[in-house]
Amino acid sequence: RLARGATISGRVTDAKTRVPVGGAAITAGPRQFDPGSDFGPTAITDAKGIYSLVVPAGAYRVLAWHPGYSGDPAEASAAIGQQLSRDLVLSPLARVSGVVQDESNRPVVAAMLDSEDAQSSHMGMPLFRIRGAYATVSGPDGRFSMRIPPDQDLSVLATKRGMPPAKSDMFRLVAGERKTGLVLTIPHGI
Repeated sequence: RLARGATISGRVTDAKTRVPVGGAAITAGPRQFDPGSDFGPTAITDAKGIYSLVVPAGAYRVLAWHPGYSGDPAEASAAIGQQLSRDLVLSPLARVSGVVQDESNRPVVAAMLDSEDAQSSHMGMPLFRIRGAYATVSGPDGRFSMRIPPDQDLSVLATKRGMPPAKSDMFRLVAGERKTGLVLTIPHGI
């Protein structure tokens, strides 16, 4: 005989527009995440941003993930047979696009691009993040497009094995804003 579970449901919306976020992955995981621990049940929001998870009784951290957004988790403690509502709000990420080229204006293919925050760049350390969500690689024409966290002083760093790195000037974008035409020039040699 199976034990009855609890239900955690809710709606996911865009913090800026209050529009429902469809296609977001919702996971109810342990409040204390340990390496190797199970994330728990997962659901995908529908077009109205609605989700529902059936979980065993316990304490959970409810997380929403969508490639164009970032957000904070919600806490939930569920008893057997209980129905909880946890609405989640996601903030749209900013977007940067441009091209990586060498000094001869030729595209640099497969350059690694990542964002670096102002504080870490002063210490010579890149901005570390979970899942590498903001990193990308330049395409065959050197072009790239990447999402970055809003409301932070950032620069974009391009690296290619065997070549010195290139770094953009610092900039700040608000949630949902786009910066296009960024050109990063990697020198031929050190």
